[in-house]
Amino acid sequence: MKPNKLRQLIKEGKPTLGVHSVIPWPRLVEIIAVTGAFDYIEYIGEYSTYDLETFENLARAIELYPNMSMMIKVEEQSRGYIATRALDAGIQNALFADIRTADDVRECVRFIRPEHRKPAGATARPAAESMSAPTRLNGSNR
Repeated sequence: MKPNKLRQLIKEGKPTLGVHSVIPWPRLVEIIAVTGAFDYIEYIGEYSTYDLETFENLARAIELYPNMSMMIKVEEQSRGYIATRALDAGIQNALFADIRTADDVRECVRFIRPEHRKPAGATARPAAESMSAPTRLNGSNR
């Protein structure tokens, strides 16, 4: 998995420059990325249409550009499910809308921290890749 450019710049205390998109079209991601003008693309899922396949296609498109990251902004009602599926598909960052309390913050952290969440499906590659083949097979045979 490639480094998370947005997180790296934030940790270094450097400014970041991003662009918002409500268009669920992977080629638009490539058009923006090829300019080299931005550090990340924020897909505004809160105001756009999408399905789970869209996340995988957007993630594959951004993966081609090592100097860019992708973020998804998720709506309040389905934020856990959507954030988990987007991260499992390969989108590296999530922005949660409508956070009102400390409990909301803790809940959102639980959604995105790998040690607190379970893979949402077959696209959850990192957990499977970290195990040896015999361990994966033993786990799947139970």
